[in-house]
Amino acid sequence: MIEAQEETIRSMLSGGDFVLIGAGQLGEMAIDQWPKSVPKPRLFLDSSRTGSCRGIPIQRLQDFQPNSTSTFLLSAFKMPAGDVDAIFKRLGQSLILTVYDLFEEYSSNLFSNGWRCLD
Repeated sequence: MIEAQEETIRSMLSGGDFVLIGAGQLGEMAIDQWPKSVPKPRLFLDSSRTGSCRGIPIQRLQDFQPNSTSTFLLSAFKMPAGDVDAIFKRLGQSLILTVYDLFEEYSSNLFSNGWRCLD
């Protein structure tokens, strides 16, 4: 089961159409550390911040209409797990992925996600 989940994560992270959820400090750090070989996110979703973050547009999370081609990555912390789960369900992505999952996949020499493969 863990191997199947890892394959699903790898597949989702290879798509290249990323949307980050959270345009705060972690979102900014994610863009600053973004692997050069990976297309940068096309959009941030945020509940309170507007404008742009590191040159990437921010859209209100509440107004966003999801599509099936995007891979959503959580780039926020200090958020209750229930809220995160509800956001991902609304966006139609059953697997919650974080920017750390992307970093572990593409920059494993710098980042390791201790949560990966844990229920």
